[in-house]
Amino acid sequence: MYTILAIIILIACFLCMLIVLIQNPKGGGIAANFSNIPTQMMGVKQTTDVVERLTWTFGLGIFALCIIINFTKPSMGPAQQDTKLREKIDNMPLPQQAPASPQAPAAQPATPAAQPTP
Repeated sequence: MYTILAIIILIACFLCMLIVLIQNPKGGGIAANFSNIPTQMMGVKQTTDVVERLTWTFGLGIFALCIIINFTKPSMGPAQQDTKLREKIDNMPLPQQAPASPQAPAAQPATPAAQPTP
């Protein structure tokens, strides 16, 4: 259910983005393309109204779907979270002990320095 709602939200966001891009803030928008056709089913004013209604509808729909998806999201209770954390801790590999550093070689007796010949 969660995945289906997430896909619907993504599609609605994409469609809302397209509808917003269709609009022109100065009143032209998609309605400007239809102004040259004398026999219209919808007037220019109605076209901009439809686009505005679609924008609001998609916006409110996305808002509602986000609230609904929040309640359908599978959630873990505190006991389940503790169990998952305990499993992770139990399955962690133990740290490896570093090998002991080798002992320094025993001090060797000093060799007598070579005596210069007179």
